[in-house]
Amino acid sequence: MLKIGNVRLKNRLVLAPMAGVTNLAFRILARRYGAGLAFSEMVDADGMFYDIHRRKKEFSTNSEDAPVTCQLFWGAGRYAC
Repeated sequence: MLKIGNVRLKNRLVLAPMAGVTNLAFRILARRYGAGLAFSEMVDADGMFYDIHRRKKEFSTNSEDAPVTCQLFWGAGRYAC
């Protein structure tokens, strides 16, 4: 068994974050086939703040998708003056 902080995973199989692939349906399938932890798609931190409605849809989850993790990135270059 793997433990990360106070979260215990049922095994060491981890689904890596893959842009355009690891949506909710794919993560649930991965869990049904044994994944102990799944990552969502990469999420833009600025987008989470400024475009919350669209990001909520991209980062949807449910009780079958637990525990879930998220890989955040920050596109600092886009907003440079």
